[in-house]
Amino acid sequence: MLKSPSGVVYVFLALPHGTDRQLRIEELGCRCFVARGRNQDCSTVVGLATEQYEKGKGFSLDLSYVYIADWTADKQHDMEGMQRDLGFFTNPGKTEIWEDEYPGSPPNRPFDILGRTHRCE
Repeated sequence: MLKSPSGVVYVFLALPHGTDRQLRIEELGCRCFVARGRNQDCSTVVGLATEQYEKGKGFSLDLSYVYIADWTADKQHDMEGMQRDLGFFTNPGKTEIWEDEYPGSPPNRPFDILGRTHRCE
């Protein structure tokens, strides 16, 4: 599960080859619903599922889109039951990384173009 700066939550799922595709689609939908409940400040969840990589084998993709503008107490109750029964995102680990678009450029450094050392306003 990944929460983007835009407020969209993304859920990624990779299951072994041979997993029934309909079950994978249903699991992805359930995981997206739980992700929506765990991120109540976000109304949109996008899920993407595929097979785990195996050399020489192809893959398929499934997509799930969940938009729930108003998160109600009934939905919260359903989500908590689903999370408890299925174990989705019960104790997620959190990892934060920062990726510079232009590595090696110091952040917030004044522009140094043609001898200028201050920002153009």
